[in-house]
Formats: sequence, C-alpha cells, structure tokens
Amino acid sequence: MDDLLTLVTSNVDSLGAALPVLETMATSDAAALASASASDSLIASILMIFVSEIGDKTFLIAAILAMSNPRSTIFLAACSALWLMSILSAFLGHAVVTLIPMSWVSLSAAIMFLVFGVKLLQEAREMDGSEISKEMQSV
Repeated sequence: MDDLLTLVTSNVDSLGAALPVLETMATSDAAALASASASDSLIASILMIFVSEIGDKTFLIAAILAMSNPRSTIFLAACSALWLMSILSAFLGHAVVTLIPMSWVSLSAAIMFLVFGVKLLQEAREMDGSEISKEMQSV
C-alpha cells in the first residue's frame, strides 16, 4: 500500500511540475514554449498521452487481445504502434504549424474532433444487441 501511495504522490508531483508547460501549450505562446525545459516538455507529453490513452479504443483492444494472446506480444505490438504514431504525430505537428496558421490548425482540430465524436455516436446507436453480445462473448 505504501508503494502505491509513493507512486501516486510522485505522479502528482510530476503533474504539478508539468502544469505550467500544459498551460503554456494551451495558450499557444511560442516564446513561453521555447523557454520550457526538455524535461518539462517530456513530462507534459507523457502525461498527456497517458491520460488520453486510458479508455480509448486502442487501450480496450489491447486489453481484449491480451486476454486471448501472449501478453508480451500484445504489449510489444501496442507499444510499437504507439511509438510509431507518436513519431508521426510529432513530425506532422511540427510541419503543419510551420506551414499553416495556428488559428486554422485549432479550428480544423475542433471540427475533426466534433466529426469523429458524432461518427462514434452514430456507430454506437446503429449497433444492435447481437453485435454487442458477440463482442462480449469474444472476451
């Protein structure tokens, strides 16, 4: 129990150190972002990815696959996919912002978020009971 408390406390301390970086990223202040240390940026990136990945499709698929396949294989595959997507996202994020104004990037991100959210809700509404029970049986 003490180990868990230590782990949670250290993560809260890391989050506290990363909050100024996250706030700066949210305001898109280029000068303040340039002054952020590499370790602050690393911590902020890890925390943002960790929080956003909990409960998403990739997380759930990896959990389901790990129930019926070798866990080490699923772990390596999921980590490799995350690394690849993170590298691609970082490259595209840097390239897009240098080519397109930040206001357009923010607007297009908001529109895509809305479109994907509506699409997921439509897919969930169209699922019938047999599809849901088939998914549950595979687990």
